Amino acid sequence: MDDNFKKEFREIRNQARLDVNAYYFSHMEELTDSYRESMAAACRQVKKMQAQGYQDVEFMEITMLRTRLLDRDFRVPILVYGPNWYVDPMQAQAGEIDAGGIFSFYEDMAEKTAGLVKKYRSKVPERMVEICMCQTADSFWNYVDMACRRAIMGFTPEGMGITEQFRVRICEYMGYGSVCRRHLPAMEQKQMKKWFQKAEAEVYRFRDFRGMDFSGWNFDGLDLTGCDFRDCNLDGCSFAEANLTGTWFCGSTMKGACFRDAWVPGARFDGANLEGAVFEGTYSSCRFNEEIWLRPDNEWASFAGCGLKNADFTFSAVECADFSNADVEGALFDVGMRSITSWMRSREGRLSFARSEEWRMEYFLLKPFEGGCRFKIINHDKDILICSMMKKGEAPDFTLHPCPLISDRFKELLEQFLRDMDFIPCILEGQEKPDYWAFHLKEQDVEKARFRPDGSVCAVHPMGLTPIFMVPNYKKVSYVVNLALAESLLRRGYVNLGLERIETMGGDGDADAK
Repeated sequence: MDDNFKKEFREIRNQARLDVNAYYFSHMEELTDSYRESMAAACRQVKKMQAQGYQDVEFMEITMLRTRLLDRDFRVPILVYGPNWYVDPMQAQAGEIDAGGIFSFYEDMAEKTAGLVKKYRSKVPERMVEICMCQTADSFWNYVDMACRRAIMGFTPEGMGITEQFRVRICEYMGYGSVCRRHLPAMEQKQMKKWFQKAEAEVYRFRDFRGMDFSGWNFDGLDLTGCDFRDCNLDGCSFAEANLTGTWFCGSTMKGACFRDAWVPGARFDGANLEGAVFEGTYSSCRFNEEIWLRPDNEWASFAGCGLKNADFTFSAVECADFSNADVEGALFDVGMRSITSWMRSREGRLSFARSEEWRMEYFLLKPFEGGCRFKIINHDKDILICSMMKKGEAPDFTLHPCPLISDRFKELLEQFLRDMDFIPCILEGQEKPDYWAFHLKEQDVEKARFRPDGSVCAVHPMGLTPIFMVPNYKKVSYVVNLALAESLLRRGYVNLGLERIETMGGDGDADAK
């Protein structure tokens, strides 16, 4: 890649990241409220679906779709599943979040990158805009993730049926992600105390404990990330060396509680009674970015409106904490501490839902990479292909010349979806190992598809869990991938191929797909 292009793109990317970081922290409450209402609306929608017979929900996922991002569609779907997760045939979209505010900076970066690619068109690959956008999407998604984690505070399933393992995830479609809320099973107080005493790693994270009485309990060293302890009795509790990242204690009574050496970025104590509490050695860091964006800043700890009479903050380093309207009479602060505290989503037993409630699998026409190198087959062995290079250029991930071939990395990805799929190695003349592979795919009947005048497919019936299939007609053969495979390709940066969204027709899927 051209060095000047890389330098200028880094500058564009860095400024967009800094801008979205500043936007998030200046609109944090507004984003939180909007996202929380979207999640609540999704729960209400699920409740309506369940009145028609929909299953209990085990997974609710706030899902990033790179295929949408490339189309400049910044609506984030809220998907629900039963216990079988991605093999669940009844996955449904219950709602969506408008992430246009955050991704407006991503869109602006894309426009500037397109201009840069045009400027260096003789020196960079043709699909450089798509490559750059796929590689940087995570930076902006981080802020959606952060807003959703705040929005989950106060979240309740609102009467919808859930399983004992219910959880909310923020994730890629059928891919990477993290849990931000776990269902808390019903337990008596003694049983819960023994549960905490086991001190198991990561078991307590993202739980909702609102309104409970924990007075005098010991939480030392526990990872309580993202827990909700609002309106609890926590008098005399100890949280020494605990991880309280993003944990909320708003409105709780916490007289004499100990937070010695606890980690508290994003923790909120707003309106809590912390009289005589000990925060000795408590610490957090928030700011990571100056002129160069490194990662999203952490949210600051908040003690707004707290009762902090005689609280001890000596040797603490709680960066940028908010002490506005707090009663700090008799509280002890180091001089250094003072200097860094500032703002102080039937028929015949089969379910059917309204359009807004239905989640149909999305499909994409897999298009060959235009440009790049070209090959010629020089043998006719059915077990191995040998090709010669006819034209040098960028290596394709999918090509139709001289026959349908996929790259080695595309083949490795397909093997994760279809472990029994057969491939035919294609070796370039003079090399020992194959760089490309021919393949045989399942076919969809022509009667189950619609076509354009040129013979390419424009709509297909669902094919269950089959991630890739072909649709032949008398003019040409079309290759189709489902959303899961399309997202997997894009998140890995495999863009030396084309993806064009096509319609999904009504009808039953193939439940026997391997």
